[in-house]
Amino acid sequence: MEVRRKWLVATVLGALVAALAWWGLSRSTSPAGPIMGVANRAGTAFTQTTYGVVVGDKVAFGGWPLENTTRSRFVITRISVTNVPPGLYVQAGPARRVIGASATWLPTDPVPFMIAAGTKRASVIVNVEPMKPGRFVIQGLLIQYVWQKKYFDAYVPDQFTVCAARSRSKAIEACAQLLPPPPKIWPMGNALTRWLAKW
Repeated sequence: MEVRRKWLVATVLGALVAALAWWGLSRSTSPAGPIMGVANRAGTAFTQTTYGVVVGDKVAFGGWPLENTTRSRFVITRISVTNVPPGLYVQAGPARRVIGASATWLPTDPVPFMIAAGTKRASVIVNVEPMKPGRFVIQGLLIQYVWQKKYFDAYVPDQFTVCAARSRSKAIEACAQLLPPPPKIWPMGNALTRWLAKW
């Protein structure tokens, strides 16, 4: 009888944990919402930007413009990169300038950050600084925002690569080889990691 009771308690607890995990994941993998599709509207499914620098130099990458084609405002609550390679210092946020890549850091505006209806207000700026030689690849951007009182998570396949060496010519040479494109959808395991980070 005692064994049956323990089995029943374990089953109920297991079901409760599974239900909570499903609920949490469904919240963390909410639809991308209307902010997505910018890359496709521009005629491509992803972008790849590369830049060669001397170790310790700072680089700013500009992501896809944060375009609002709806009739309601967006409020960007968080911008982060999908991954931070070891040896690379990364800072990400919205900025009013739209750039490709630059050899200097640009300031990012704080979040929350509002984008009015029908505007292309800003770009995502990813500032990076390599601390050692190597090729560092950031696969994309994760953007959390509120639209019409609902929360959305968007993955943008905007791939940034910085190659660092002791000389700029060697760094540029290291970036000459084309990399595979970023994933079309960001893996579920990373959504779980982000959900756990919220708690």
